[in-house]
Amino acid sequence: MPPRQEDPTPTSHTNIAGDHATVGAQIGINNGTVVHTRHVYIGGLGDSPQERLRRAIGALETDPPRAQAQLRELLEAGQYSTQLAYYYTLSLLSGLPLHDIGQVRAALKGVRPTDQQPTDEWSAALHVIWRYLDCISQGAGERFDRKNLDRAQQQLEGLHRERRWEIAQHVGNVIDGAGQDRADDIIANQVPAWRMANDRAGRAWKFFEDVPAKSRQEHQERTTIRLGIWGRILAGGIPLPFALAAPFSPLGSGRLAVGIPALVMFLAGVLAAGRFGAQRATQRMRLERRDSEHGIPLNVQPPVSPGHWVRTRFVEDIHRWVDEWFTASRPHTEGQWSEDTRGIREYLKGRFVSLYGNAHVTAGQVDWLIRWHAKRVAQRWRTGKLFAYREELRPSRDTATFYYLSVAVALIGVVMMLGAGGGFAATAVLLGIGPLQAMQAVTVVIATRRCDSEARILSAQLAREEKDAHTEWQQLLRDQPDDTELARWLNLDKSFLWAKACEQYALKSRDVLSYAVLTEGRSAAGRAREVRGPWRYKSYRVLVFLLTRSGMREADFELDFVTGNARFVRRMSFRYDVLASARVSEYGVRYRGDRPRTQQNFVHRSTFRLSLLSGEEIKVRTQGFTDTMDSQLEDELELQQTELVASGISAALQLLEAVTAEGRDWISQQQQRRRIGIAHWRRQRVAPTAGEPDDPFE
Repeated sequence: MPPRQEDPTPTSHTNIAGDHATVGAQIGINNGTVVHTRHVYIGGLGDSPQERLRRAIGALETDPPRAQAQLRELLEAGQYSTQLAYYYTLSLLSGLPLHDIGQVRAALKGVRPTDQQPTDEWSAALHVIWRYLDCISQGAGERFDRKNLDRAQQQLEGLHRERRWEIAQHVGNVIDGAGQDRADDIIANQVPAWRMANDRAGRAWKFFEDVPAKSRQEHQERTTIRLGIWGRILAGGIPLPFALAAPFSPLGSGRLAVGIPALVMFLAGVLAAGRFGAQRATQRMRLERRDSEHGIPLNVQPPVSPGHWVRTRFVEDIHRWVDEWFTASRPHTEGQWSEDTRGIREYLKGRFVSLYGNAHVTAGQVDWLIRWHAKRVAQRWRTGKLFAYREELRPSRDTATFYYLSVAVALIGVVMMLGAGGGFAATAVLLGIGPLQAMQAVTVVIATRRCDSEARILSAQLAREEKDAHTEWQQLLRDQPDDTELARWLNLDKSFLWAKACEQYALKSRDVLSYAVLTEGRSAAGRAREVRGPWRYKSYRVLVFLLTRSGMREADFELDFVTGNARFVRRMSFRYDVLASARVSEYGVRYRGDRPRTQQNFVHRSTFRLSLLSGEEIKVRTQGFTDTMDSQLEDELELQQTELVASGISAALQLLEAVTAEGRDWISQQQQRRRIGIAHWRRQRVAPTAGEPDDPFE
């Protein structure tokens, strides 16, 4: 029989933020893939016990089995402390079903608190855990000792917030067993605030930012002046001495009263024309340079490698992020933003590829600079100054007028020298052919060198501004959270959404026999991870499975991890006997037999599938590590296992495999396992050591 789907085609969504999150739209950029190289999960042979303990505590949030092994090594090495005992106890109980609690009896015995231990926050927290365990030991049947339960709750409330959350998270199975209503109170009253603690909304996004690449000054090459320009100057300079000597040649001086003033007029006109011509050419070149920076004329940059060992993937990412950041930075004012900035975007794409294409950095490390330029352009566009430079640099009419007047004065001088006759006529011919033409070439050289000098000054100024922006960005990222903090936020989100799922079905903790929470990173979301850590995503799909006496309840949420906002999407209900199978499928080339391990043998992704008899499937996917794995520091199989644990698939698979195998009998079987487990715990309960009171809490 097909499942009863209560909301088969959801037409509305519910925003869920809690008291400490914010509901609203946030413009974000997909920052692609980031792998942090901090030593959060990496150790060395010379690490101190304190450093090894810190690393194990960090792993407890992500991979409790790994943390348990590391903590056990410290205990076996004789590094006992109340802090170590506390976290080892958490690792033993984390995710352990109540019916399996007897399996860790021997390990728990070695870290049970005693009166001889120092009194500190760790021993106090350890006492609280054992108070809950004693609630099981001192009860009868499936009921727990009420007196100890009340005392345990009082002691739990007296602990530091961090300890309260750690106990609620990792020993939740015991708390749920010993007092389901109290577990509801913890989640309802404290988790909403805990999940947004430590300025999550202001810091979580920083985890997805790569280490920013240093700003680089664009090399301003000296403009090459064409040989034709130099040829004109040389050709114009050769006749000059002959022209000046002509009035004193055998040709005769001619009329001196006309010739000398005409020569002076010519020289003055040439000098003035050179001055105003150089100024006019400089203004024109300045405008052309600034126009080129604004994409005038438009020069579309193809998203392919320009060569010189620049990766096409890098070029594509740069192009994509330039477009995305300009879209995100659009001011909320009317105007043709996309059209006005198209040329600038194309110019910046080429500039960033040129500056960083061979710098051995990822495009994500240049993201800060793209963002800075986009906001800078947006500010100028908003104030109407984006193209204001065109009026400022446009060649002035006065300069053009003085230039043409100067040329006219020089030409008048030439005509007057022709009228003076004699050698002045020859001077006029020689000066008109050579120096007058050379003057125009000289203005080009002067203007080019001036613009080169100004370009170097402007480049240095921009480099200083970009360097300041880089420093500011580094300061902004100085409190970037690491993976352990993200893992804690995500675990709190899971508890929060578990409670919201219970609300959707009007269930209390006592109504839920067991549950599973699975997370799947959204395909379009940015992702990041630490070396040896699982993927973290900016956005998740979260599935909550609630197993009750009347069947399974499933709630589907969308989680904006950066802001903490969640949205309820749909819910489904179905009986246990409609479950067909639960399995994990792996895609990629696997190791087989004695084949050597190679980079080509990686699992590219895993998919959890819960199949129903109707043929419908519920899927949760994880991504692989093929393109991001450091083969010197990481093992692909370990990474995959960590990913399965972090996503909740490992725990869900174990639970749902039993449900699909037992069908409607799962409830009675689960209750039987629970009774046997509690009875086994009571028979094998940890006895106090000689000389200690029966109740170590007295």
